Amino acid sequence: MSILTDNPLPLAPVPASDKEVLERREELRLSVDVPVTLTVLGMHSDGMMKARVVDASGKGMRLSVPLPIATGAPVQVEAGDSLFLGEVCYAEAAETGYIVGLILSHSLNALAELSRLNRKLMEEEVNSTGRGSRSE
Repeated sequence: MSILTDNPLPLAPVPASDKEVLERREELRLSVDVPVTLTVLGMHSDGMMKARVVDASGKGMRLSVPLPIATGAPVQVEAGDSLFLGEVCYAEAAETGYIVGLILSHSLNALAELSRLNRKLMEEEVNSTGRGSRSE
Protein backbone atom coordinates (compact mmCIF):
# COMPACT_ATOMS: atom_id res chain seq x y z
CA MET A 1 0.00 0.00 0.00
CA SER A 2 1.14 3.48 -0.80
CA ILE A 3 0.52 6.69 1.06
CA LEU A 4 -0.64 8.27 -2.23
CA THR A 5 -3.35 5.66 -2.81
CA ASP A 6 -4.46 5.29 0.81
CA ASN A 7 -4.89 8.97 1.58
CA PRO A 8 -6.70 11.19 -0.90
CA LEU A 9 -4.96 14.44 -1.72
CA PRO A 10 -6.61 17.55 -0.29
CA LEU A 11 -8.79 19.50 -2.68
CA ALA A 12 -7.36 22.71 -4.11
CA PRO A 13 -8.89 25.82 -2.58
CA VAL A 14 -11.61 27.48 -4.64
CA PRO A 15 -10.54 30.94 -5.87
CA ALA A 16 -12.11 33.82 -4.00
CA SER A 17 -13.21 35.64 -7.14
CA ASP A 18 -13.90 35.10 -10.82
CA LYS A 19 -11.02 37.47 -11.62
CA GLU A 20 -8.55 34.97 -10.17
CA VAL A 21 -9.94 32.28 -12.46
CA LEU A 22 -9.80 34.52 -15.53
CA GLU A 23 -6.22 35.64 -14.87
CA ARG A 24 -4.66 32.17 -15.18
CA ARG A 25 -2.44 32.94 -18.13
CA GLU A 26 0.53 30.99 -19.40
CA GLU A 27 2.64 34.14 -19.72
CA LEU A 28 3.01 37.39 -17.88
CA ARG A 29 1.26 40.33 -19.56
CA LEU A 30 3.02 43.67 -19.50
CA SER A 31 0.93 46.83 -19.36
CA VAL A 32 2.15 49.28 -21.95
CA ASP A 33 0.88 52.32 -23.83
CA VAL A 34 2.55 52.22 -27.24
CA PRO A 35 1.22 53.72 -30.49
CA VAL A 36 1.16 51.27 -33.42
CA THR A 37 -0.23 50.95 -36.92
CA LEU A 38 -2.70 48.09 -37.29
CA THR A 39 -3.53 46.66 -40.71
CA VAL A 40 -6.36 44.20 -41.24
CA LEU A 41 -4.86 41.97 -43.93
CA GLY A 42 -6.85 41.33 -47.06
CA MET A 43 -8.51 44.76 -46.94
CA HIS A 44 -7.67 47.86 -48.93
CA SER A 45 -6.55 51.13 -47.33
CA ASP A 46 -9.65 51.08 -45.08
CA GLY A 47 -8.02 48.22 -43.19
CA MET A 48 -5.18 50.40 -41.84
CA MET A 49 -5.65 52.36 -38.61
CA LYS A 50 -3.77 53.88 -35.71
CA ALA A 51 -4.04 51.88 -32.48
CA ARG A 52 -2.45 51.66 -29.03
CA VAL A 53 -1.08 48.55 -27.33
CA VAL A 54 -2.75 48.20 -23.92
CA ASP A 55 -0.82 45.11 -22.84
CA ALA A 56 1.29 42.40 -24.43
CA SER A 57 2.84 39.00 -23.82
CA GLY A 58 4.93 36.65 -25.91
CA LYS A 59 1.82 35.08 -27.46
CA GLY A 60 -0.71 37.89 -27.51
CA MET A 61 -1.50 41.55 -27.49
CA ARG A 62 -4.45 43.71 -26.50
CA LEU A 63 -5.05 46.87 -28.53
CA SER A 64 -7.26 49.91 -28.24
CA VAL A 65 -8.66 50.64 -31.73
CA PRO A 66 -11.19 53.15 -33.13
CA LEU A 67 -13.19 50.57 -35.15
CA PRO A 68 -14.44 47.02 -34.50
CA ILE A 69 -12.54 44.17 -36.15
CA ALA A 70 -14.08 40.78 -36.87
CA THR A 71 -12.97 37.80 -34.81
CA GLY A 72 -10.63 35.63 -36.87
CA ALA A 73 -9.38 38.51 -39.03
CA PRO A 74 -5.65 38.30 -39.85
CA VAL A 75 -3.77 41.44 -38.80
CA GLN A 76 -0.36 43.07 -38.97
CA VAL A 77 0.90 45.36 -36.20
CA GLU A 78 3.80 47.74 -36.89
CA ALA A 79 5.56 49.17 -33.85
CA GLY A 80 8.80 51.05 -34.42
CA ASP A 81 11.37 48.59 -35.75
CA SER A 82 9.12 45.54 -35.21
CA LEU A 83 6.31 43.84 -37.09
CA PHE A 84 3.83 41.33 -35.64
CA LEU A 85 1.40 39.05 -37.45
CA GLY A 86 -1.59 37.55 -35.71
CA GLU A 87 -5.31 36.94 -35.59
CA VAL A 88 -8.12 38.71 -33.75
CA CYS A 89 -9.49 36.47 -31.01
CA TYR A 90 -12.04 38.95 -29.59
CA ALA A 91 -13.29 42.52 -29.90
CA GLU A 92 -15.38 44.39 -27.35
CA ALA A 93 -16.76 47.92 -27.11
CA ALA A 94 -14.88 50.30 -24.80
CA GLU A 95 -15.27 53.95 -23.76
CA THR A 96 -12.89 55.23 -26.44
CA GLY A 97 -13.61 52.75 -29.24
CA TYR A 98 -12.89 49.03 -29.04
CA ILE A 99 -10.51 46.66 -27.29
CA VAL A 100 -9.18 43.93 -29.57
CA GLY A 101 -7.33 40.83 -28.42
CA LEU A 102 -4.76 39.26 -30.73
CA ILE A 103 -3.10 35.88 -30.83
CA LEU A 104 0.36 36.44 -32.30
CA SER A 105 1.82 33.95 -34.75
CA HIS A 106 4.98 35.69 -36.03
CA SER A 107 7.19 38.61 -35.12
CA LEU A 108 10.07 40.32 -36.88
CA ASN A 109 12.43 42.61 -35.02
CA ALA A 110 15.33 44.81 -36.14
CA LEU A 111 13.61 45.54 -39.46
CA ALA A 112 16.06 48.33 -40.33
CA GLU A 113 18.96 45.89 -40.10
CA LEU A 114 17.04 43.28 -42.09
CA SER A 115 16.35 45.88 -44.80
CA ARG A 116 20.03 46.88 -44.90
CA LEU A 117 21.11 43.24 -45.31
CA ASN A 118 18.51 42.70 -48.03
CA ARG A 119 19.75 45.75 -49.98
CA LYS A 120 23.33 44.48 -49.70
CA LEU A 121 22.34 41.04 -50.99
CA MET A 122 20.41 42.57 -53.89
CA GLU A 123 23.40 44.77 -54.73
CA GLU A 124 25.74 41.76 -54.70
CA GLU A 125 23.34 39.83 -56.95
CA VAL A 126 23.17 42.70 -59.47
CA ASN A 127 26.97 43.02 -59.45
CA SER A 128 27.53 39.29 -59.94
CA THR A 129 25.00 38.97 -62.80
CA GLY A 130 26.27 42.16 -64.47
CA ARG A 131 29.79 40.74 -64.94
CA GLY A 132 28.67 37.89 -67.17
CA SER A 133 28.96 34.19 -66.52
CA ARG A 134 32.26 32.44 -66.06
CA SER A 135 33.03 29.22 -67.87
CA GLU A 136 35.00 26.56 -66.08
